[in-house]
Amino acid sequence: MKTILRMAALVVFLSAGFVQAADFSGTVSGPDNSAVTLTAEVRPSVTPGMPGIFFVCSYLQTGDWVCNNRGVWQYWTPGGEIPTFSFGTLVPTTLQILQGMDVRPYIGTSIYVGYGRTASEMLANGTYALIYTVGG
Repeated sequence: MKTILRMAALVVFLSAGFVQAADFSGTVSGPDNSAVTLTAEVRPSVTPGMPGIFFVCSYLQTGDWVCNNRGVWQYWTPGGEIPTFSFGTLVPTTLQILQGMDVRPYIGTSIYVGYGRTASEMLANGTYALIYTVGG
C-alpha cells in the first residue's frame, strides 16, 4: 500500500494551569482519490485510562460540516451536539476513518479529529487537529 500523505500536528492547550500537548497524525493510502483509506493516530495528553470520546468531522467546500457518528456520516450544524465517532479510554489510539472511499467529489474537504470527556471540553481545550485535506 502506497502512502501518499503523512502529516502530524501538535496541538497545545492549557489544562489545570499546565501546558499539555496532544499529538495527531493522519495516514492516507490508496492508488489515487478513487479509493482512499485514511487512519488517524491520536495520542491524548491526559491521564492514561481516562474515559472519553473521539470525534471525526469534515468541513466541505460547500461550507457544510459532516461528522462521523459511529460509522455513519451525517450533517452537523455548529452549535448543535457534535456526533460521537467512538467512546473509549483516552489512550494512544488508531481510528479508521475512511476505507477505500472515492473522495474525488470531495476535493478541498478538510478532516479533523479530536477527543475529550465531552465535545465542549474538546473545543475548550483545543484537543483537535486537521489531519487531512482531500487534494486534487
